[in-house]
Amino acid sequence: MDHFFAILARSVAAEGRDSTAARVAIYDRARVQLEHLIAESDPPLPAETEYAYRQDLEAAISRIESEYASRGPKEGPTAEAVAAFIGAQHAATTDDARATPDPTGAPPITPPSGPRGAIGWDDEKPGRFAALRLPAPVVFAAAVIGAIGFGIWLILSSIFAPSLPSMDAVAQRLDDTGAAVLFVGAAAERLSAPEDTTVSNVRELFGPGVVRIESRVEGASANRRTQGARIMFSRDIRAAIADSTLRLIVVARAAPDNPSPEFALAISGGARRSSGWQRFELDDTFRPYAIEYAFGEDAASRLALVSILADTQGQGRAIEVSEVSLKVVPN
Repeated sequence: MDHFFAILARSVAAEGRDSTAARVAIYDRARVQLEHLIAESDPPLPAETEYAYRQDLEAAISRIESEYASRGPKEGPTAEAVAAFIGAQHAATTDDARATPDPTGAPPITPPSGPRGAIGWDDEKPGRFAALRLPAPVVFAAAVIGAIGFGIWLILSSIFAPSLPSMDAVAQRLDDTGAAVLFVGAAAERLSAPEDTTVSNVRELFGPGVVRIESRVEGASANRRTQGARIMFSRDIRAAIADSTLRLIVVARAAPDNPSPEFALAISGGARRSSGWQRFELDDTFRPYAIEYAFGEDAASRLALVSILADTQGQGRAIEVSEVSLKVVPN
């Protein structure tokens, strides 16, 4: 549990802090990643080890939430307090400047008459603003905070960017390791959509995003190119899965709006060679769903693809997919 706790605590400290929604998003991503690692373990992990990992992760999540509950939300300075502080510093600086005698002996300059605020009109040159002078430490601190914030944004953007490896890279990974990711995050361009199916990206500020799929196809076919959102395999990928059993792993949930209660997966080997639609019930949590299909020795010369049917009843309801991956199991 300590290992999971250390990782989650760092993530929460960097991103979640006192936002419950942000922490829940971090926990959901951790669960998905754990299930992905379990699914790709070769040889497969014993059932008791898988159970222990899941229990340790949930215990770490409960520990973090307990600490936040006992600590209570942290209250930082309000915008009004920050503005008052800057105003006071500005006033103090101005007063000090006025109190210092001019070494030249020249009489003090009287500001033009008229209403003034922190920023006022220049009476001599209408339409221009008088300069707002802030203490050097305040300007320096603002610049440092801005630079740090921009750097953090760049780092998080690179960490949480969608992943869309080329089909050549997918084939190479299957050859080298027997497992490969087809996409992670908002990568709708990886899928092709038949008639009455919509595929789109859902972007996230801090996160890779997801792919949203809607389906209005009733009695969808699982043969040939299928009638679901599909990913066609290149010849190199077909060669890598020849005479092997292919496991398709899809991490998905029902969309928050217009949720689909059930979706289906299929693997097609062309013509009438297909796994058929295998159905799964959905809820509002991202979970991995997997099916398998055995390809023959001639797979390289035949059509091959994987397909996702968002709504098995064809009523136009939607799912969100965060990741699709493959694993080859020799026959």
